[in-house]
Amino acid sequence: MRKLLSYVLIGAMAVGLLAGCSSGGSGGSGNGGATQAAGSAAGSAAATEAAKSGEVKTLSVVWFSDGKEGESFMKLADQYMAENPNIKIELIEVPYADLEAKVKNMINGKESPALARLTNIGPFQNQLLDLGEYVSDKDAFVNSFGEGLKFVFDGKVLAAPMDVTANGLIYNKDAFEKAGVQVPQSEDEIWTWEEWKAAMQEVMAKSDCKYGLVYDKSPQRFTTLIY
Repeated sequence: MRKLLSYVLIGAMAVGLLAGCSSGGSGGSGNGGATQAAGSAAGSAAATEAAKSGEVKTLSVVWFSDGKEGESFMKLADQYMAENPNIKIELIEVPYADLEAKVKNMINGKESPALARLTNIGPFQNQLLDLGEYVSDKDAFVNSFGEGLKFVFDGKVLAAPMDVTANGLIYNKDAFEKAGVQVPQSEDEIWTWEEWKAAMQEVMAKSDCKYGLVYDKSPQRFTTLIY
């Protein structure tokens, strides 16, 4: 079966290679997005192969966009193609809701994309190429990313982070002031879980707030809140 050179999205996004022609030591959910490193590694190999044969090699990329990300990606792709005339990059843009189904259908139809932008590499662990084989120094490549952005599983580098979601907390200032609860003002004052729980219960008891916390429960968002 052909494999995919994957990118995976962190919460996080990464990009990975599916064989055949994107966390913390785990091949599961990413922490949110994809770097060019994974694509460049596989792309360089494809460019070398195509240059030797003289043929034009097409690399398909399954992609979903927030805003104008697809447009930005193609600007980078145009630069890459200008430097590697034997490579043609074809962007296959799909809605995020259809992303995993699209990749699975392409794999099942033996038409795996060369690259895929993913938020969860778990379903594709067995189809992803080891990016460590496409870089000169595997350890240096992996260690260039933060601890939560290393998509390594069983010693294989399954994807490279592309972008990371930054989550912020929004709180009801009036409710906290009414309850007389002081919000931490510096890193030295950060609450423990138990202190946070006690503060939320006090605010709820002394205000009309029904919930102490609401959050997006999707894995790639919740993991960054845990961090």
